Amino acid sequence: LLTRSIALVPALCVALAATTQIDSASTWINVLESVILPFALLPLIFFNCNPRIMGQEFVLTTKMQIFYAFVSVLVVSANVYLTCLFITAWNVGDSSTLVGL
Repeated sequence: LLTRSIALVPALCVALAATTQIDSASTWINVLESVILPFALLPLIFFNCNPRIMGQEFVLTTKMQIFYAFVSVLVVSANVYLTCLFITAWNVGDSSTLVGL
């Protein structure tokens, strides 16, 4: 409970203080998270496919490796596309496109 309070108090202060630009800040945070996601997702997939790290008992099967590789490509591709769409809309100044993301 204490650690959650420590994490929530600054977020609540920002949300209450920044009432006019909170949608813009939220959109930028989502874009930054989508940029960071592959740096967490890809090592996770690589480590789970490596029998030296996971051991023969816990390593992913070939079928699951193919499945998770496909899902990873889809997720990373969608993130790249949406990030490029966001940056393009931001450069043009079309705020209606930014809110839709």
